[in-house]
Amino acid sequence: MRLIESICVIDGKVRNPDYHQKRMDDSVFGCYGIKNKLKLADLISDLRFPAEGKFKLRILYSKKIESIQLIQYFQRDIRSFQLVYDDQISYDFKFEDRSDFEILLSETDADEIIIVKNGLITDSSFSNLIFFDGQKRLTPAQPLLKGTMRSFLIDHHKIEEAEIRVDDLEKFKGFKLINSMLSPDETELIDISAIRKSE
Repeated sequence: MRLIESICVIDGKVRNPDYHQKRMDDSVFGCYGIKNKLKLADLISDLRFPAEGKFKLRILYSKKIESIQLIQYFQRDIRSFQLVYDDQISYDFKFEDRSDFEILLSETDADEIIIVKNGLITDSSFSNLIFFDGQKRLTPAQPLLKGTMRSFLIDHHKIEEAEIRVDDLEKFKGFKLINSMLSPDETELIDISAIRKSE
Protein backbone atom coordinates (compact mmCIF):
# COMPACT_ATOMS: atom_id res chain seq x y z
CA MET A 1 0.00 0.00 0.00
CA ARG A 2 1.47 3.31 -1.09
CA LEU A 3 1.56 6.56 0.84
CA ILE A 4 1.32 10.22 -0.14
CA GLU A 5 2.95 13.29 1.33
CA SER A 6 1.42 16.58 0.20
CA ILE A 7 3.69 19.52 0.98
CA CYS A 8 2.96 23.20 0.50
CA VAL A 9 5.46 25.31 -1.41
CA ILE A 10 4.77 29.06 -1.29
CA ASP A 11 6.92 31.51 -3.22
CA GLY A 12 9.67 28.94 -3.47
CA LYS A 13 9.70 28.00 0.22
CA VAL A 14 8.64 24.65 1.69
CA ARG A 15 6.22 24.91 4.61
CA ASN A 16 6.68 22.83 7.79
CA PRO A 17 9.27 20.39 6.37
CA ASP A 18 10.10 18.96 9.81
CA TYR A 19 6.48 17.95 10.36
CA HIS A 20 6.34 16.22 7.00
CA GLN A 21 9.58 14.37 7.72
CA LYS A 22 8.17 13.14 11.02
CA ARG A 23 4.99 11.94 9.37
CA MET A 24 6.94 10.09 6.71
CA ASP A 25 9.11 8.49 9.41
CA ASP A 26 6.05 7.43 11.42
CA SER A 27 4.22 6.18 8.32
CA VAL A 28 7.05 4.04 6.99
CA PHE A 29 7.58 2.48 10.41
CA GLY A 30 3.84 2.02 11.01
CA CYS A 31 3.15 0.48 7.60
CA TYR A 32 6.34 -1.47 6.91
CA GLY A 33 7.97 -1.87 10.31
CA ILE A 34 11.26 -0.36 9.17
CA LYS A 35 13.14 2.86 9.81
CA ASN A 36 12.52 5.45 7.14
CA LYS A 37 15.58 6.24 5.02
CA LEU A 38 13.80 8.82 2.87
CA LYS A 39 15.05 12.30 3.69
CA LEU A 40 12.98 15.27 2.57
CA ALA A 41 15.91 17.65 2.86
CA ASP A 42 17.80 15.63 0.24
CA LEU A 43 14.79 15.47 -2.07
CA ILE A 44 14.07 19.17 -1.76
CA SER A 45 17.68 20.16 -2.38
CA ASP A 46 17.48 18.49 -5.80
CA LEU A 47 14.35 20.39 -6.84
CA ARG A 48 13.81 23.89 -8.18
CA PHE A 49 10.62 25.66 -7.20
CA PRO A 50 8.92 28.67 -8.80
CA ALA A 51 9.78 31.89 -6.99
CA GLU A 52 6.13 32.94 -6.89
CA GLY A 53 2.85 31.13 -6.37
CA LYS A 54 1.42 28.31 -4.30
CA PHE A 55 2.18 24.72 -5.27
CA LYS A 56 1.58 21.24 -3.94
CA LEU A 57 4.64 18.99 -3.83
CA ARG A 58 3.10 15.52 -4.08
CA ILE A 59 5.39 12.68 -3.08
CA LEU A 60 4.17 9.14 -3.69
CA TYR A 61 6.21 6.61 -1.75
CA SER A 62 6.39 3.22 -0.07
CA LYS A 63 9.75 1.96 1.13
CA LYS A 64 11.14 4.09 -1.69
CA ILE A 65 10.11 7.18 -3.63
CA GLU A 66 7.65 6.21 -6.37
CA SER A 67 7.06 9.63 -7.94
CA ILE A 68 7.33 13.37 -7.27
CA GLN A 69 5.01 15.98 -8.76
CA LEU A 70 4.77 19.74 -8.36
CA ILE A 71 1.23 20.94 -9.02
CA GLN A 72 -0.08 24.49 -8.91
CA TYR A 73 -2.61 24.75 -6.10
CA PHE A 74 -6.10 26.21 -6.44
CA GLN A 75 -8.37 26.34 -3.41
CA ARG A 76 -11.76 24.68 -3.80
CA ASP A 77 -14.96 26.71 -3.46
CA ILE A 78 -16.96 24.79 -0.86
CA ARG A 79 -20.35 26.05 0.26
CA SER A 80 -22.23 23.07 1.70
CA PHE A 81 -21.29 20.27 4.09
CA GLN A 82 -23.06 17.04 5.02
CA LEU A 83 -22.51 15.02 8.18
CA VAL A 84 -21.91 11.35 7.32
CA TYR A 85 -21.59 8.52 9.80
CA ASP A 86 -19.03 5.73 9.56
CA ASP A 87 -17.76 3.92 12.64
CA GLN A 88 -15.45 1.64 10.64
CA ILE A 89 -13.50 4.13 8.56
CA SER A 90 -9.77 4.26 9.28
CA TYR A 91 -7.11 6.56 7.82
CA ASP A 92 -4.28 6.60 10.36
CA PHE A 93 -1.74 7.13 7.59
CA LYS A 94 -1.97 9.24 4.43
CA PHE A 95 -2.58 6.43 1.97
CA GLU A 96 -2.87 6.83 -1.78
CA ASP A 97 -6.07 4.77 -1.63
CA ARG A 98 -8.90 7.17 -0.73
CA SER A 99 -11.78 4.96 -1.87
CA ASP A 100 -13.55 5.08 1.51
CA PHE A 101 -13.82 8.86 1.25
CA GLU A 102 -14.92 8.68 -2.38
CA ILE A 103 -17.77 6.31 -1.46
CA LEU A 104 -18.99 8.60 1.32
CA LEU A 105 -18.79 11.63 -0.97
CA SER A 106 -20.79 9.85 -3.66
CA GLU A 107 -23.69 9.39 -1.25
CA THR A 108 -24.42 13.12 -0.83
CA ASP A 109 -25.03 16.10 -3.08
CA ALA A 110 -23.19 18.46 -0.69
CA ASP A 111 -19.89 19.97 -1.76
CA GLU A 112 -18.05 18.28 1.10
CA ILE A 113 -18.59 15.86 3.99
CA ILE A 114 -17.75 15.90 7.68
CA ILE A 115 -17.29 12.41 9.05
CA VAL A 116 -18.71 11.32 12.40
CA LYS A 117 -17.09 8.23 13.89
CA ASN A 118 -18.32 6.66 17.15
CA GLY A 119 -20.37 9.75 17.84
CA LEU A 120 -17.47 12.19 17.45
CA ILE A 121 -16.73 14.76 14.76
CA THR A 122 -13.48 13.84 13.00
CA ASP A 123 -12.42 15.40 9.66
CA SER A 124 -13.70 16.43 6.28
CA SER A 125 -12.72 14.18 3.37
CA PHE A 126 -9.50 16.12 2.81
CA SER A 127 -8.83 18.29 5.85
CA ASN A 128 -8.76 18.64 9.59
CA LEU A 129 -11.21 21.05 11.20
CA ILE A 130 -11.07 23.99 13.59
CA PHE A 131 -14.24 25.13 15.36
CA PHE A 132 -14.58 28.64 16.82
CA ASP A 133 -16.97 29.42 19.70
CA GLY A 134 -16.16 33.11 19.96
CA GLN A 135 -13.19 32.58 22.27
CA LYS A 136 -11.49 29.23 21.76
CA ARG A 137 -10.36 27.50 18.60
CA LEU A 138 -10.92 23.77 19.00
CA THR A 139 -9.98 20.85 16.80
CA PRO A 140 -11.44 17.33 17.12
CA ALA A 141 -9.35 15.28 19.55
CA GLN A 142 -9.75 12.10 17.50
CA PRO A 143 -9.24 13.01 13.83
CA LEU A 144 -8.95 10.35 11.18
CA LEU A 145 -5.55 11.75 10.23
CA LYS A 146 -3.31 13.91 12.40
CA GLY A 147 -2.36 16.44 9.75
CA THR A 148 0.89 18.38 9.71
CA MET A 149 -0.81 21.79 9.94
CA ARG A 150 -2.95 20.55 12.82
CA SER A 151 0.16 19.30 14.67
CA PHE A 152 1.97 22.59 14.03
CA LEU A 153 -0.93 24.66 15.39
CA ILE A 154 -1.28 22.47 18.50
CA ASP A 155 2.46 22.63 19.20
CA HIS A 156 2.36 26.43 18.88
CA HIS A 157 -0.72 26.75 21.13
CA LYS A 158 -2.88 28.19 18.37
CA ILE A 159 -5.62 25.57 18.76
CA GLU A 160 -6.74 23.09 21.43
CA GLU A 161 -7.97 19.52 21.15
CA ALA A 162 -11.49 18.66 22.31
CA GLU A 163 -14.01 15.90 21.83
CA ILE A 164 -16.76 17.40 19.70
CA ARG A 165 -20.09 15.66 19.26
CA VAL A 166 -22.84 16.43 16.79
CA ASP A 167 -24.93 18.15 19.47
CA ASP A 168 -21.96 20.41 20.27
CA LEU A 169 -21.96 21.97 16.81
CA GLU A 170 -24.66 24.49 17.71
CA LYS A 171 -22.29 25.98 20.31
CA PHE A 172 -19.93 27.18 17.59
CA LYS A 173 -20.11 30.28 15.41
CA GLY A 174 -18.15 28.76 12.60
CA PHE A 175 -15.32 26.50 11.48
CA LYS A 176 -12.32 26.35 9.17
CA LEU A 177 -10.72 23.67 7.04
CA ILE A 178 -6.99 23.15 7.52
CA ASN A 179 -4.40 20.91 5.95
CA SER A 180 -0.83 21.21 4.71
CA MET A 181 -2.00 23.48 1.91
CA LEU A 182 -4.39 25.56 4.03
CA SER A 183 -3.35 27.46 7.13
CA PRO A 184 -6.06 29.18 9.22
CA ASP A 185 -4.96 32.53 7.77
CA GLU A 186 -5.64 31.25 4.25
CA THR A 187 -9.20 30.03 4.81
CA GLU A 188 -12.42 31.80 5.60
CA LEU A 189 -14.57 31.17 8.66
CA ILE A 190 -17.53 29.12 7.47
CA ASP A 191 -20.84 29.63 9.27
CA ILE A 192 -21.86 26.58 11.26
CA SER A 193 -25.21 26.60 9.43
CA ALA A 194 -23.37 25.35 6.34
CA ILE A 195 -23.31 21.89 7.94
CA ARG A 196 -26.36 19.75 7.19
CA LYS A 197 -27.04 17.15 9.85
CA SER A 198 -29.36 15.05 7.71
CA GLU A 199 -30.25 14.62 4.06
